[in-house]
Amino acid sequence: MVLCVAEFWAGHGRVTLRYLAQIAVRYAAVVVIAWVTAIALWPWLQTGQPWAQFKVALLHFATIPMSYEFSHWGERIWTDALPRSYIPGQLLARLPEAFLVLLVVALVSAIHAVTVLAREATTSWRVDRSASLRAAMLTVARERACLTVCAAVILPLAFLIIQRATIYNGIRHVLFVIPMLAVIAGAGLRALLPLLRRAPVIAAIMGGAYAGSIVTTLAVLHPLEYVAMNAFAGGTRGAYDRFELDYFSLAATVALRRLEHRLDYNNSLRFAESPPSILICIPWREERVDPMLTRPWIVQTDPDKADFIIATELSRCADNKPVELIDEVKRFDRSFAWTYARRSGG
Repeated sequence: MVLCVAEFWAGHGRVTLRYLAQIAVRYAAVVVIAWVTAIALWPWLQTGQPWAQFKVALLHFATIPMSYEFSHWGERIWTDALPRSYIPGQLLARLPEAFLVLLVVALVSAIHAVTVLAREATTSWRVDRSASLRAAMLTVARERACLTVCAAVILPLAFLIIQRATIYNGIRHVLFVIPMLAVIAGAGLRALLPLLRRAPVIAAIMGGAYAGSIVTTLAVLHPLEYVAMNAFAGGTRGAYDRFELDYFSLAATVALRRLEHRLDYNNSLRFAESPPSILICIPWREERVDPMLTRPWIVQTDPDKADFIIATELSRCADNKPVELIDEVKRFDRSFAWTYARRSGG
C-alpha cells in the first residue's frame, strides 16, 4: 500500500485524499475477503473469536512442545534447539539443483539492479535532488510486486529463525514459501533467457536431460518421492543417515503390502492360527495402523507378541528380538523399512 502511494506521489507530485480513500477501501475489502476465506477453510478459527484463535495457533506453532534428536547435515540436533541455519540448510539440501541455481541468478540480478539504481540515483542527486528522489521512488514502487513476493519469503522465515521456533521433518513446516520461491526462480530464468537463446539446442538438450533425471529419480523412489534429496546433499543415497528422510514412515505401507502379498502366495508364512498379529513401528502411532490394513490382522503394540514386525527408519523396534529378516524396502540401495517374522519357537 505504501509503495502504491509512493508511485502516485512520484507521478503526480502530491497525494490526494480521494486516492488515499480508494486505497483504504481496497485494502479493507481484501482484509474482509482474506478473513472470510481463512475462517471458511480453517475450522480452528470457527471454535472461538477468530483473532484470538489465530493468536493461540501462532504462539503454539512458534513453540511446539516437541523435543527429540534428529540428523541435519550429518549432525545430531534437537527440535527445540535448532541452529539458525536449519531452515536455509534444509532448503539447500531439498530443493532441486536447477531451482537453487535460478534462485542464485535471481539474487545476483537483483543485486545488479539495486547497484545500477543506486549509481543512477547518486548521479542525478547531484543535479536535482527532488527529481532524483522521485525517479528512485517511482522505480522501486513499480517493482512492488517483486518486493511483495520477496517479503512473503523473507519475513516469515526471518520470524521463525529469530524466534527459534520448534521445527522438524525437513521443510514441511515452511512449505508455504515454496510457491513464492518458485516465482523468484522464474525471475532468475527470465534473466537467463537472453543467454539461453544464443544456444537453444544445447539449452533444450540440457533442460530435457535434467527434467528426465528428475522424473527417473521420482519414479525409482515411488511412492517415497518425498525422500528425494539434491546433489548438494549427496542425493538420496548420500543423504541417508545424514538427514530425516522417511519421517512419516511411508515405507511401512510398502512393506505391509509386500508382506500381505507374500502371505497370499507363500505357504511357509501362513499360520495355523488366523489371523496373524503384526506390529508396525511408527513412533507414537503403533496402535493406529488399522487404516493401513487390507486383510484381517491382530494389531500388536508389544514386539514380543507380534508374529510380524515392520521396522521403520524412525523406529527399529525389532532389534534384539527373536525374529528373522524376510524383506526390506530399498531405494537407491538404502533401506527404509524392514519386515521381520518371528522364529519358530521364538
